[in-house]
Amino acid sequence: MSNSNLKQILKLTKINLKISIKSRFNLVITYIIFPLVTFFFCFITILPLMYIFNFTINFGPWTAYNSYLIMFIGIIVILLQVVIVKIQVLFNNEKYMDTISSLVESPLHRVNLLLGIVFSHLILIFIPFTIFFSLVYIYYPISFITIIVFSILLLAIFVIFIALGLIVGISSFSSSSKLVKIIPTICIFMIIFLSWKSYADFYFTPDSIQALIILNPFYYVFDFLSLVWIEDGIFDTIRRHGFSLFILVILLIIAIIVIIFIGRKSLNLSV
Repeated sequence: MSNSNLKQILKLTKINLKISIKSRFNLVITYIIFPLVTFFFCFITILPLMYIFNFTINFGPWTAYNSYLIMFIGIIVILLQVVIVKIQVLFNNEKYMDTISSLVESPLHRVNLLLGIVFSHLILIFIPFTIFFSLVYIYYPISFITIIVFSILLLAIFVIFIALGLIVGISSFSSSSKLVKIIPTICIFMIIFLSWKSYADFYFTPDSIQALIILNPFYYVFDFLSLVWIEDGIFDTIRRHGFSLFILVILLIIAIIVIIFIGRKSLNLSV
């Protein structure tokens, strides 16, 4: 990466941050209220199941002690998947209004534009992520190696969400109707949320429902992410749950291919 590209990415990141911070209401709703509401929803829907089915025994990997990890992972996934909406907004702004392009004097590289919004989103979620991570870590501590592995897995999931965001952004061009434009975003949000929810409730559902749940690749993503923290031994986790890691790697490879393809062929921004 050349020095000029790096400077442009940093400038675009700064611009995106300023644009996001200006709308304080949306900032608070997106990065504080929304995760807290999610946590409350998780709390009132998952914990009663633990009591109903006997709070003192295991359900798969879940116990009364580690059940809070389900809620934590749900919150983090929601924070990460906000980037899907951010990328869609980026597409619309740059396609029709050149919101950011007009603020950059030098020729704007489309990949730099994407990286700018991705980095700005990572910065915005850093504080809420750190707060929730610290609270869970105090309650359920893990080794330093597991923290590193867990962080790498979150970055992998983030890349998958970036690919989904690009797909949503491209599909939003197919119609001028605002309602039609947000339908793909809502659908993806619901798929990811229901995937997490079905994973959280997996051991409380009948076998027939479980057989359907395991057909969803995101089930294995949440499964491996959770087990890395619970088991706190990455090599043992890979040995026991290698298939879940395999699915995660396949999704990551597909996401990278999608990002490269759309970045080269379909992101028709100013260059």
